[in-house]
Amino acid sequence: MASYWGGLAICDACKEVRVIDLSDARADRRDRRCAHCNGPLKMIEGIAERVACPQCGATLTSANLGSWS
Repeated sequence: MASYWGGLAICDACKEVRVIDLSDARADRRDRRCAHCNGPLKMIEGIAERVACPQCGATLTSANLGSWS
């Protein structure tokens, strides 16, 4: 199993998109908290869900920012 598996979540309190570790082995992974404000995080589920930007309300889109090779 991977030691780190990044996932995206939204913090409504901070109005930010955060990266969380999905491979975290804590007992209760459903109660994930923002490292900045300790507010609850809402996971962004899959790529089919239209997710509003927490700052402006526009739909978030993915973009290729570089090459992995």
